[in-house]
Amino acid sequence: PLRRRTTAALNPRLGVVWSPLAAHSFYASYSKNFIPSGGADTISLSTAGNTGSNVNALDPQFSRQLEFGVKSDWFDKRISTTLAVFQLDLYNRRTQVSASPDLFVLTGLERNRGIELSVNGQLATDWFIRSGFSVQNARIVEAKSCAACGASVQGKRSAGVSSANGSVFVGYAPVQGFFAEAGVIYEGSRYVDVANRLDLPAYTRWDAKAGYRFPKVELTLAVTNLSNRSYYPTSTGLSQIMPGAPRSALLSAAYKF
Repeated sequence: PLRRRTTAALNPRLGVVWSPLAAHSFYASYSKNFIPSGGADTISLSTAGNTGSNVNALDPQFSRQLEFGVKSDWFDKRISTTLAVFQLDLYNRRTQVSASPDLFVLTGLERNRGIELSVNGQLATDWFIRSGFSVQNARIVEAKSCAACGASVQGKRSAGVSSANGSVFVGYAPVQGFFAEAGVIYEGSRYVDVANRLDLPAYTRWDAKAGYRFPKVELTLAVTNLSNRSYYPTSTGLSQIMPGAPRSALLSAAYKF
């Protein structure tokens, strides 16, 4: 039968910027968002705390983020940095129970607090850097009881969120001629499920690209996972862990009209 659902929510976004110095701007921002539940016609799931006849009648998932930071320019604006602290709250979040793949639970409130730093710009003539690093603590602050989880998940680390991650890339990029870029990506360990029974190990991956720019044509060879390392970037449960792609290369050409 045809089902209809109407969801409405207010999504405010507020921000303020203060620039006491020409090269430094302090900012604060607040935002709230929601994701309505979907798949009511294709998914049949039991949901903790929702025992009515319509097991798919889930409330939307909400998020709110509060962030404070400073954006700065250095060395005659050749280098720019952003340093920020943030708090991201996710509530009414649906999380799959690894022991029972057909069961989703509403974990109540997940909170992620952290600090992040990015550095981007020109190091020297035709030499550039782009980088970012973050340290965060994501945990389940409030959780509804769930017998299928085997234990309370309150206080556990959020699934799929590492405590630290970042990347640094350095490139040589003149207007024309040979160009290249190489860098490293780091991802810390992440738990597979909300009960924190299995974690994916941290990994480091090296990527690079090189090419040549003509006045009208640009040729690029990009290589991912240079060292051909085995790693596991994502998972959707204890039985569904996705391996990372092995070393791969992509050759592309672009023409400017």
